[in-house]
Amino acid sequence: MCFIITPMTSNSRGIVRFIQPGFAYHIQVVGVPAGYSYDGDAEVYLDADGGITKFLITKQ
Repeated sequence: MCFIITPMTSNSRGIVRFIQPGFAYHIQVVGVPAGYSYDGDAEVYLDADGGITKFLITKQ
């Protein structure tokens, strides 16, 4: 099994967009900007069909 780790940072609007081939993805939220918090699941799994996933962070 091969894992490719691709760190990504959101743009100024908080959006991260990536287009990749149809594989299952394991997404981990590892940090949010200073002054914000994230209370959701730290790990999300997407199947090979892809799709849209949203993460809600809260300004403290």
